[in-house]
Amino acid sequence: MSHHNIFYIGIFPLLFCMMSYAERGRDPFIALLPDEDIPLLAEHTPKIIPVEEPLSEKIFPLVSVDAQLVYQQIIQTDMKLLSEKGQASFDTTTNSLIITESKPRMALITEWLKQKDIPQQQVQITAHIVSSTRTALQALGLEWGMLGEMATNPHHSRYNRYNAEPGKVALNI
Repeated sequence: MSHHNIFYIGIFPLLFCMMSYAERGRDPFIALLPDEDIPLLAEHTPKIIPVEEPLSEKIFPLVSVDAQLVYQQIIQTDMKLLSEKGQASFDTTTNSLIITESKPRMALITEWLKQKDIPQQQVQITAHIVSSTRTALQALGLEWGMLGEMATNPHHSRYNRYNAEPGKVALNI
């Protein structure tokens, strides 16, 4: 036998195996490599890192509510106004609330503070107290008088010359 014949004898079984493998249909979903050789998907997938929003700081001067009370409310965990990175503080001298938070949360807190800081309706009363003497009042044409049940002194009755009832105050103009 020649060397060429030995070569052909060794290559024929190899070609025959390859042809039989090619003729056989392969399921494309079956892995060619053993499971140990397949790299884990989690190792090669890029990790998703959330984009952090920049924090901004704002001072809220409060008019009709106490800044310390509002601060106590805003830091409560059940209120959920502040995010994990948000911060709040207060200044008693200016009655201000200082908030460090992201823009969407800052808008929510701003709206909440607008609803909290509504001034209460008030009534203004202005009074002027004027003091005068009887002589000055008589010069203006005013006579004050009061008649009580025990008023028998004629000195007091000169100021009550216009029929006043006992226990009542009379103003004579």
